[in-house]
Amino acid sequence: MRKLTTLIILFIAFSGFVRGQKHTVLSVLNGLSKTQNLELSYSSDLVDLDQNIDIRLSNQPDSCIFQIEKLAGLLISKQDGHLVIVPSPTKIIRVQGMVMDSVSKEPLPYASLQIKNTSAGTTTNSEGKFDFKVPARYIGYDIEITYLGYGSVNLKIPRNSAENVKVMLEPKPYTLSDVYVLPMKMQAIDMVKKAVKNIKRNYDRTTAQYDAFYRNTSFRDSLVCQLIEAALLIEDKGINTPSSTTEIKLQQFRKSNNYLIPYEKWREVLYEKLFPSRNMFYRAYSNMVRIYQDDWWYQPLTQYDKFIYEFEGTEWLGDVKVYKVKYIRDTVGPDGKRDSERGLWEDAGYFYINSQDWAILRIEKYFKYATDSSLKKNRRFVELFFKGETEFQKIGEKYYLKYRHFIDMGDGTPFTFLNPDAPDDQKTIKEVQWSDVFLLVTNVITERRDFDKIKYREVMARDENSYRKKYPYDQVFWKNYNILNEKPLRSKYMSDLEAEKKLEQQFVENSSNHDLNP
Repeated sequence: MRKLTTLIILFIAFSGFVRGQKHTVLSVLNGLSKTQNLELSYSSDLVDLDQNIDIRLSNQPDSCIFQIEKLAGLLISKQDGHLVIVPSPTKIIRVQGMVMDSVSKEPLPYASLQIKNTSAGTTTNSEGKFDFKVPARYIGYDIEITYLGYGSVNLKIPRNSAENVKVMLEPKPYTLSDVYVLPMKMQAIDMVKKAVKNIKRNYDRTTAQYDAFYRNTSFRDSLVCQLIEAALLIEDKGINTPSSTTEIKLQQFRKSNNYLIPYEKWREVLYEKLFPSRNMFYRAYSNMVRIYQDDWWYQPLTQYDKFIYEFEGTEWLGDVKVYKVKYIRDTVGPDGKRDSERGLWEDAGYFYINSQDWAILRIEKYFKYATDSSLKKNRRFVELFFKGETEFQKIGEKYYLKYRHFIDMGDGTPFTFLNPDAPDDQKTIKEVQWSDVFLLVTNVITERRDFDKIKYREVMARDENSYRKKYPYDQVFWKNYNILNEKPLRSKYMSDLEAEKKLEQQFVENSSNHDLNP
């Protein structure tokens, strides 16, 4: 009798509804709430009940609720006489678009997108594009978009996925150096010392995991000779541990043919002995702030007597003032003269320091010869290799690596000579071979419960020659990998690499899959 009564009530409540016909979520929920004598409770800011769903009505209310939850991405519960509707925690809102300069309309690569008051965030790619997959529980939250030298913009997370979102950032004027700009009459060196003093407070001292995208593009002068890309899982133990504890798991990998001029055999053997670690991924992942006390390369953060520090002015990161400090190597040579006295070259770079918490946001490094330097004959080789940049991002209360971009030696001889038979000190470089290396952190995981456990056998070895070893290639993964955002390479790169063979074929032939299935 009870079943019959339920059927009659449901039929009356849903009169006019045809099985399998599309209806709005709200109309179906209104019918359900009436049949069960419940009050409908929801927030239109969090859920979209006007969307149509193709539902097959049932005489079982719980079955109807289950269908609505699945079709509309909702979580529905009965609480104290209410039928409560909230976004499903498993639903994903996908926000896609581009971040651009509002004046020039140029894309802004590697801009930060961070959901306020959370650890969720992402970064635009080299074309300024982003593809942010946001859990539905964050609907209505603000995404803060920031880029050094620009004001910030807030973007509210919509109830449904959105495409082609255009975010315009306003450039903020760069302030030239003036005495009154320096805080508390500090000198440039004092600003660096204060930033170093605050490293333990600003940067995470516990284990974190990074999802990262790696790209290594090799050149012979302007000719593209090899492409290597990978998706990595990096486990960083924090700034209170040596860098040797870092673990890297290779998630995905693809590699083109190598058209670089190879090393002479004896040089390759010598190079392997001098630099036994040929793992390109460990070379790319280097958290400068974490290892500043242990590595000679970062002496400007520790050995202040060897450098000159100059205040260069201020930039903006949203509404936060950022101090720009230049450092110039000024060591004393065997002749008792400092580098600045010789005037032959400039081995230098910049620190960008947050004026509020004194965190180092960005580190740049470069090398250049003086115009009249007698050593400049092969300057393009030296100046090319000694440059790079590292940037950090704030998530919660701590800073983590955002990206590294630098020049490295590829899997070939660094240079060829116009006069190869001349004595070494008289040779002139004909062609330079080099690799443009980029490592972008796409996701930071700070909660240990969310970690992807890396098994011992999955950890890459530091002495593994990752240039020569072959790894599996997954075509489906790379087709859907959102960080590439449908524009993997410039057209010139493609034409250079495909002069002899299609790139997709090269990826297959340079994988371990091909060795197993020739």
